[in-house]
Amino acid sequence: MFKANASPMLLVILAPCAFISACEAPETPEGLDRDALQEWDLDETVGAESDLGPSPLEEFDLQDPDLGDEDQPKKGEAWCFGLASPLYTGAGIWASYNGNVATTSTAFYTFTATSSPQPQNFNLNIEEASGGLLTRVTENGVMNQPTLLDAQNSVLLQVRPPPGTNGSTEYEFILRTFNTGGIEVCNQTVVVEVVNCEQPATWWDGVDRAASWDGSSCEVEIPPVGTTPFIYGNTYYIESDATTDCPYGTWDGTGCHLMNEPASGYIDDDPDRFVITPNNGVPPLCPGDWDWEASSQTCSKSIPWGHWGFVENGEWYLSPDLSCQAGTFDGRNCVMGSPPVGSTALIVNGDYHYQN
Repeated sequence: MFKANASPMLLVILAPCAFISACEAPETPEGLDRDALQEWDLDETVGAESDLGPSPLEEFDLQDPDLGDEDQPKKGEAWCFGLASPLYTGAGIWASYNGNVATTSTAFYTFTATSSPQPQNFNLNIEEASGGLLTRVTENGVMNQPTLLDAQNSVLLQVRPPPGTNGSTEYEFILRTFNTGGIEVCNQTVVVEVVNCEQPATWWDGVDRAASWDGSSCEVEIPPVGTTPFIYGNTYYIESDATTDCPYGTWDGTGCHLMNEPASGYIDDDPDRFVITPNNGVPPLCPGDWDWEASSQTCSKSIPWGHWGFVENGEWYLSPDLSCQAGTFDGRNCVMGSPPVGSTALIVNGDYHYQN
């Protein structure tokens, strides 16, 4: 096709081929429409450079003219994600998981995430670690945009189940990676399980504590400042605080001091008591406030509830009075609360949590 304003020089150059059948037409690039490229052919005939740039197909595939078909980037392969499954998150809560896509060559790749049936109002994004969106799944399905990847790519899988989703609900997605030749190069099946944090924890003061999903478990409560939290018997605790008050004995910085450890004495735990044997086994050789036990011919002194006896450097001691900043004293420590029935109590970063 000739432009109306073609120069006379151009006409002269083309004229010979109008009459000589031996003139060969420039070769049409494979796969492209000849008619759409007549002007491109004309420029090639006169030795000029094309101003059209590479074809959209070539640019999309990042074709390298120095490589054969088998080595073109569109033939690239990859492995996907390496995500642990199942993934856990709360209803209506975004959660992010780290993964990788490793490719054998630099190329454009497309990601899909499909589920059957496709869940309504479920959000799922696959993003580059730098923040570039690769794929977004909406209630209308999957939207894909070819993305340029190189040899190693850190990606984030972000999921958000619909608000109000019942706990233990599972969604199964197949994450697929395609090269620009439309060939699937890798895939991974991922199960997303919704964690139910809707059940509150029972608390010592009678006011239940609501829980919220923090990305790994259900967060319940922060312990009082300065306390040491722990879990025992699937129950939330804090350690009690020792005072310097003694039910009996004398506070000396170690505990409530009673006496030198007698050679014939021992500390019993059923019931809790200190026990000594008089020299001749006959009262009134027991200390004044100790009890004579005729059956065992011993003297004993009861240990009050919430206390215990111990030996330190050859001396008998009674533990001092204990106190709780919060919680209910159980004889040793302070009970704070318990998780919902069927859940497991946890300490995460020093705070009370539970896991279904």
